[in-house]
Parts: sequence; C-alpha cells; structure tokens
Amino acid sequence: MAGLYPPIRVSLFEEPARVVQFAFDRPTTTFAQFGDSRLIVTAAALENELTQLFLFAGGWPSDWPPPALP
Repeated sequence: MAGLYPPIRVSLFEEPARVVQFAFDRPTTTFAQFGDSRLIVTAAALENELTQLFLFAGGWPSDWPPPALP
C-alpha cells in the first residue's frame, strides 16, 4: 500500500477595489507528473470539488453541496 500527499496550495487575494480572488494549484497538473490515469481521475474530482467550494465561498451558487457530477 502506498500513500500520496497532494501539496495543493490555495491563495486568497484582495485587490484594492475590494475584489477577492482565489487561486490554487490544479490537482490535475500536480498529479500528471506520475503518468497514472487513475490519479488523473481522482485529481479531476478533487479539482472540481475545490472549484465548487471557491464558487460557493464567493457567493455562487447559493446551495451547498453542489449536485453530484454524472
């Protein structure tokens, strides 16, 4: 059995006009270096969850958790 720790950095920026932006390392890019399609599938799911979380934190959409992907 092996484990993998994904070092995904998340940053929050506020511009002078009080505009806030999130930035994060894309898991699909981080895991692509290993060349394993199973990791890419997992990374894509994680990337989707992070994107939905940041959209929710920014006020859109108004319901959480988002509906599951097909």
